[in-house]
Amino acid sequence: MYTLFFRSLRLYLLAYLDALRYKKKRQTPFNFRRLFFLTVLFPPFLALQIVHQISFVLDDLFFSKYKDHPCDKLLFIIGIPRSGTTFIHRTIATASETTTFSTWEAIFAPAICEKQCLRFFSKIDRFIGAPFARILSFIIRLFGSDFHNIHSVALDAPEEDYLTLLPIGACLIALFAFPNSPELRGMIDFHNMPKKEKTAVLSFYKKNIQRHLYGTNKHRIFLSKNAAFCTWLSDLDSLFPEAQFIISVRDPKTSINAQLNALKPARNLFGTDPNGTLTKTIIHQSFEKNYASILHFLKTTSKTKYILIQQEALREDSIGILTKAINQITINLPMKFIQVRVPSSNTVNKKQTSPPQDPIDPNIINTYKEIINLASSGNR
Repeated sequence: MYTLFFRSLRLYLLAYLDALRYKKKRQTPFNFRRLFFLTVLFPPFLALQIVHQISFVLDDLFFSKYKDHPCDKLLFIIGIPRSGTTFIHRTIATASETTTFSTWEAIFAPAICEKQCLRFFSKIDRFIGAPFARILSFIIRLFGSDFHNIHSVALDAPEEDYLTLLPIGACLIALFAFPNSPELRGMIDFHNMPKKEKTAVLSFYKKNIQRHLYGTNKHRIFLSKNAAFCTWLSDLDSLFPEAQFIISVRDPKTSINAQLNALKPARNLFGTDPNGTLTKTIIHQSFEKNYASILHFLKTTSKTKYILIQQEALREDSIGILTKAINQITINLPMKFIQVRVPSSNTVNKKQTSPPQDPIDPNIINTYKEIINLASSGNR
């Protein structure tokens, strides 16, 4: 815990100082947006991560039994970005038998003591007319609007739990704020990170799940949706041997361009890479690792452990494809309690994007084709 804390503090401070330092060949511009992020947004962000770290210590002191909570009913929704993972996640999350992180919990209260404090103050806030809730919702809408191209953001909406990794500097979204950080770049290929560091991150992530489950109905199924976890697949399977996986894929000829378009507002928020050159490099590297990791997982994992969904099929028959997938999950998840609706265009990307102007690495395309052929043939 303490090692991860000092590692993340060092990571963020070095990335921050590097961003402020004058360079003749600076990869990220030093414009007004960048200055606003570094001087106005980043300091309270870093302060919040320090509060989280202190809260984790308090959890170990006052709620240590959370570590004994079993993690035997987990369903991971992992896939290529822009492949419908948000729609799948939020649809399954409508079942009362499931539980998942919400935005407010992932960002503001990953620790048990923080959850309890916020719930207490939330009751007081509601009693006086909910002024603080409205202010917080306004802030989320103000800055979350830059991420609406990726998916809609709301305080109580189901959210990706990789945001709970921000306190230890292991959340890939931080890379778009500090694209020159070698430590954050290393998260692109999580499986091949140094073993000691990877083990520490996985242990922290498991504790975050246990913190969430602590005090809830122990029979609930925990849902985790992360489009950034493709390179985590094999490690998650080892860490949670009873977990199930829904894996969503999409043709790289459309998915890469869709992701680049979705990240434009985020680039504006962080004030980095105005022409998108650096982001293209990161996304192409990331997608190459993602497709390769999915293929490796399919080849080395029992078919009973996962279900593969193609975004193109999901787009054409979202109800049929998702109903079939849920019925195939070996975890007991009654379909009748899940509210499957025809999604809006941005949830499964019904509107096809034009092919990217830049050529895609043939290795990525070939890996994707191999994934589809493997899924079609049923071979391992």
